[in-house]
Amino acid sequence: MRGSGPLPRNPVSSFLHIKVAVGDVWTWTAIDADTKLVPCWFLSESRDAGAAYEFMSDLEGRLAHRIQLTTDGHRAYLEAVDSTFGYLGIDYAVLIKLYGHISSVMRVQ
Repeated sequence: MRGSGPLPRNPVSSFLHIKVAVGDVWTWTAIDADTKLVPCWFLSESRDAGAAYEFMSDLEGRLAHRIQLTTDGHRAYLEAVDSTFGYLGIDYAVLIKLYGHISSVMRVQ
């Protein structure tokens, strides 16, 4: 990938339920927030640290420059990002969304 912008800053793990004898499948995707380009994707039977590492390793191998990466709050990403990019090789953030009524969100603060 070329450019120095915030290429894949929205990797998203989304659940894809396939009703076959194999079972459930997780689809991991890296999506560029600006262009909607998908530089990599990964299918796995689980959403664990091993799958996160495999996904991040694939993503890291496809990038030419430092990027801004934002993930959800899944803990498996923390070690996978550190192992593949190192915290000095990437601008990394975790986006945690709070769902509920405004009054209940205000009480959290």
